[in-house]
Amino acid sequence: MWLLTKEIQPGERRWIVGPTYRQLKSTTWPVLRQVLRQWDGARINESDLSIKLPNDAEIALKGAEQENNLRGAGLDMVVMEEFSYIKPHVYEEIIYPMLTTTQGETLFIGTPNSFDHLYDYYLRGQSEPGWKSWQFTTLEGGFVPEMR
Repeated sequence: MWLLTKEIQPGERRWIVGPTYRQLKSTTWPVLRQVLRQWDGARINESDLSIKLPNDAEIALKGAEQENNLRGAGLDMVVMEEFSYIKPHVYEEIIYPMLTTTQGETLFIGTPNSFDHLYDYYLRGQSEPGWKSWQFTTLEGGFVPEMR
């Protein structure tokens, strides 16, 4: 939903990048497709896991396992889903440079796998200007009921 918080400008590219294409296809794609299906004139590409909007903007899901397939020009917003399970250089060397051309933004999501790169980014959000970070329990997320 974060990708939809700002008005989508003509020609923008917004991605959700996860550890694997298959994971995103089974978890994130059904929700994204359902939400954007209601958008008048949206063209849904099931094989690409992408949605093209009438203003030529694109929202797409990308797996990080084929990292060289992510290279390109211009990216406006990206969600790095389950970032602990994506090699850190995928963001630093591939995704981040594409965001610099547009002054784009990133949302990192996941559960830290010990003191890994997601944890390092979390710490940046606690002290560095331009960074913010939050921590929620599974229950606080609101998608899992409390066990009784």
